[in-house]
Amino acid sequence: KVKISSANIDCDLYDGYKTTLPFIYKYLSVSGYVHLDEYYAFKYPGAKIACDEFFNANNITPIKNKVRTGEFERWYFTKT
Repeated sequence: KVKISSANIDCDLYDGYKTTLPFIYKYLSVSGYVHLDEYYAFKYPGAKIACDEFFNANNITPIKNKVRTGEFERWYFTKT
């Protein structure tokens, strides 16, 4: 059986995140890590909308990565 331990989602738009999140989550191993490239990218608001819909439906809380001053926010989630 295929398992994903780590993934980077960089789809930019709502439809890309809406499609990839359920697929990746289905095969994500427990404690698996998913980086969300555009989660807080104001240029691509659809990414956050799709992520939030998915998080609400699956009881997931995204986590903010620590970043250096001046860098844009980076977010991820893990499977429990």
